[in-house]
Amino acid sequence: MRRSISAILLCLCILFGVAASAVDLQAPAGLVGTWRLVSFEDVENGKTIREFGNKPLGLFIYTADGHVAIQIANPENPKCVSPGKRSGPGGKVDLTVPTCTSNQAQSLLEGYVAYWGTYTVDAAAGVVIHHVMSDISNGYAGTDQRRPFRLEGDRLVIGDGKTWTRVLERVHQ
Repeated sequence: MRRSISAILLCLCILFGVAASAVDLQAPAGLVGTWRLVSFEDVENGKTIREFGNKPLGLFIYTADGHVAIQIANPENPKCVSPGKRSGPGGKVDLTVPTCTSNQAQSLLEGYVAYWGTYTVDAAAGVVIHHVMSDISNGYAGTDQRRPFRLEGDRLVIGDGKTWTRVLERVHQ
């Protein structure tokens, strides 16, 4: 009987030890949610660069089950020409995709960041790791992007604070 109890206690200790280490890789509760980008800054040679303008557009979404989706756009991106609505089979409206010139398409691609995948958190290091599955330019796909972060109430600050910083605010519903 004592052996059975000891074996059960040992199993529980191992089980809780594994669970505790898995928790370290999950997001802190405060990170989960939708975040609106309010600032995107890089510093080069002492000069602040705002690649996506003074009021960048963007959303970062962290789900409780470990998925991440990020979209960032320059509000100055060109507007492409919409060919308008067409009537499809059965009289249904077919919304067609806007048409861009090659220069517009290049500007749009250069003024947009989008990727998705999963994420884990190294709480001890204060880092969220984005495990990128796919992205708009195929430059991040298959990579792990380590992002230092800190939560300040309803603000999420990503970056090292010296050479790059992304500031986001929680989206309230």
